[in-house]
Amino acid sequence: MRISGCDSVTRLSQYIGEFHPLDHLNGSLGCNFTACIFNRYSANLADVFELEIMGQKYKIFLRAHRFVFEQHQLDRSPDIVINTSSKKLLKHLFRYLKKEQTPKLVYVTQEKGFKFFKKKINLITAGGGLVYNTQNQLLLIKRNGIWDLPKGKLEAEEDFKTGALREVEEECNVNALTIVNKLTNSYHLYDDGDTWCLKKTAWYIMQTENWEMAKPQLEEGITDIKWVSNEDLNIQELNTYSSIKTVLRQHLPLRGDI
Repeated sequence: MRISGCDSVTRLSQYIGEFHPLDHLNGSLGCNFTACIFNRYSANLADVFELEIMGQKYKIFLRAHRFVFEQHQLDRSPDIVINTSSKKLLKHLFRYLKKEQTPKLVYVTQEKGFKFFKKKINLITAGGGLVYNTQNQLLLIKRNGIWDLPKGKLEAEEDFKTGALREVEEECNVNALTIVNKLTNSYHLYDDGDTWCLKKTAWYIMQTENWEMAKPQLEEGITDIKWVSNEDLNIQELNTYSSIKTVLRQHLPLRGDI
């Protein structure tokens, strides 16, 4: 795919292999990027890319699509490649990906591309928990028909730990929570009306002894909850978001069904 206009992209065939133009889209915003589809495509590989910066791992999703910022982090040939970007260009790309059903791997070669995303896109902060009961079972919630982990946006002046604990209590009626340790941060893109947002969620491992009265917060679209052992949790088959699968994979030991 090629969107022509004010921005250009470096061909990466010298690094990855032969490429074939996918199609041509005319953007109404006057901004553009070049996108290439490569001949070694597979939609069934890992759901996550990792960007190593100062010893930390970053992950960005837009639904099932993912953005890669380092060549050595590519787990397959990318579908779209951009080397310069602007806020308008990114919004145009996001709209295209929102409609696209086939998962796309986007390779951003721009220097400090991840920091550019955080600077140019509205950043939303949230906290969530991987909550275990006294039987060592993990809490899952069904929100809008999709299995999820309890999480939510931080309130004004609220820190990540406090927000994560509050959200678990509110969404699941689980209290007497103890934070065991910080697990990771996840990042995903979503549109809030006319504004695109990058949500950063801080995830914590939690424990509770007061779990038997747990119930879903119906007004938040949560219709069911369940406690499941790690051994019974099949992440690959779980009907959940790619970003949640990534968080679970980072926490749980690798098994044949993951």
